[in-house]
Order: sequence, then C-alpha cells, then structure tokens
Amino acid sequence: MEKANFNCSKAEQLADHLQGCMSRGEILRPIPNTRDWSSQLGVGRNTLKTAIKILKRKGLLRVRPRKGIELLHTPGAAAGSPRSRMVRWVYYGRDYPDISALVEMQAAISEGLESHGIRLVFEKCDAARLRAIHQRGEHPGEMFLLGALPDQFQGLFSNFKASALLVRPPFPGVQLPFISVDVLPAIRHATHMLARRGFSRISLVVREGSRQLLTGQFQRICTESFQPVRGDVIRIPGELHEQNLAAQRFAATIKGRHALIALYPVQAGLLMTALMKRGLDVPERVEVVAMSTTLQAIRVVPLPVYYPYPVKKFAKAVCQAVIHYFEQGSLPPIRKMIPIEMIAGDGHQRGFI
Repeated sequence: MEKANFNCSKAEQLADHLQGCMSRGEILRPIPNTRDWSSQLGVGRNTLKTAIKILKRKGLLRVRPRKGIELLHTPGAAAGSPRSRMVRWVYYGRDYPDISALVEMQAAISEGLESHGIRLVFEKCDAARLRAIHQRGEHPGEMFLLGALPDQFQGLFSNFKASALLVRPPFPGVQLPFISVDVLPAIRHATHMLARRGFSRISLVVREGSRQLLTGQFQRICTESFQPVRGDVIRIPGELHEQNLAAQRFAATIKGRHALIALYPVQAGLLMTALMKRGLDVPERVEVVAMSTTLQAIRVVPLPVYYPYPVKKFAKAVCQAVIHYFEQGSLPPIRKMIPIEMIAGDGHQRGFI
C-alpha cells in the first residue's frame, strides 16, 4: 500500500492505491471476487467494497451481478518516466499475518525515496498472485523488494537479477542481491547474557516454518556457552489467534527458571502476557527477550530487554540500492547484513558487536 493520506478514510486510500495500480497495468484480469481480493490486499471486505464503489463512480470499474467485477480501460503512465518509477515490496501474506513491526520501516523507506520521485507500494500476496507478478516479468521503471517469501518463491524470482532485491538472506541456491538484518550475533549475545544471569534453560521461540539453519546455529551457541545451557527451539503458528493459544499452552509447561528469546514475528508481548496469566514471575523466574522487533510491536509492561530492528540503517541501505537501480538500470551486487544493538528494559542502550 502506498503512503497513507491521513485526511482520507481507509476506503479512499485503498481506492487511490487501486486507481494507481490500474493506470500502471498492475491489476490483472480476471479480477478476483471481493473475498479473495480483500485477502490479497490485506484489507477488510467492507473497506474493499466501499473502495469499489468509489472507483465505479469514477468510471474505472463496472460491477455486473453474478458476473463479477470488470476493469474498464485506463491510460497508463509513460514507461520509464519519473512519475512511473516504483518499488514494489511483495511478501507472502500467509506467513506474516501481522505486519505491525514493518510499518515504521515502510515509512522510513518511503520517505527516503519520495525526494527522488520514487514511490513505494506494499503488497500482501498469495501463491497465485506471486506467480502472476513473476509471469508479468520485469519492466522499466519498476523494481521489486522481496520480503518474507518461502524458498520456492525466492527461487521463482531468481531470474529477476536486474530488478529484484531480497530483504532477507537468500535460501541456498538463490543468487539475488540482498540486504538483511544479522540476527545471529544478537541471538548469541542474548544467549550469553541470559546464561550470565543464571538461566540454564533457554528456548528460542520462532514461527513455524522458520529456517532450520538458524535454529541449528542457536543450539550450537548453547552448547558452546561458557556456562552449561540447555537450548531448545519452540515453533508456534504465525497467525495471531493461534499464536496466542500456543503461547498459553507453552506457558503451562514451564517449570523452574526459564528464558525465552522471541524472534519476530513471534510476539514477545503475547508470550509475556501468557506467562503472567499463569502467575509466573516475569522477569525473575521467566525472562523474555524480544528479537528483531520494534517497540510498538512489544506493547507490554514491564518492558523486556529487546533487540530492535535497525530501521534507519536498513532503510538507508535499501534506498541507496533503489536509487542505484533507477540511475544505472540494474542493482549493485550487494550482499549486506546489518547488525542489531540491544536495548535494556530500563531504556539504556549498548552495542554488542
């Protein structure tokens, strides 16, 4: 979605976004039904229905009973013109139902690109939509940021070598430029910090489907700790309601002192709430560390130790790569990992790398 105009309703913002997509030829025929379309866009059906009414009044859409939505002709922007320069951030919506921690980063990147006449759009996709975007191919004046994508979809976009930038590490065999956050040193630092505080059992709590490589590295860190640490990996669903139920079930199993490292999109605040509902003393008996998140996504008191997503550094690196693409016609061979710093619960920050 494009940068919001807060003087407009959500439906009006969505209508503006869809109108821009139409003018650039990004909306493919046939248009899905409102249930599927709203899911693809990551908005409510009522918001989409209101936006459709706005577009109908503008003569851009026609709704035919029992036949669906018909896209009427709209002129496109001239290919390659400054007005048409656009970056599309696409991600697999099923794995990231909550993107609250990405909003701050999206705004920082959008602000950095606006002064260069480059627009950023943000699109939640299902498998069919990702295949449709790939089938459409690369176009002048358009670049892709590939967010949370399963390995098969990273591989699908491997031939977009001129215009696709991964915003997370590539899976094995995927040869695309990337910029990502280096969470492993932060996990190592958190593990050693918790061991020094006397925790002999530490769990890394991750979303189901998270990479085996990372979880294996965590367990190796635990075995190499200067104090004996039992490390295990807890996988819970990404969908927030199911994540909440899983957190409550997990809290019921905790005995003795236990530390948890919650890797986003696992919600540290949700874990802490489940623990406190069980009457567990947080953080003395059970400590939760929030990893690669933002303060607004934690939303809990007492504030835990957390390792925030380095929004400014990440946005700057992405903007530099995007500007290079639009000036040179291709991306630089960038493979950049951005470190994280720790912020203690009392608000004092200190670096660790």
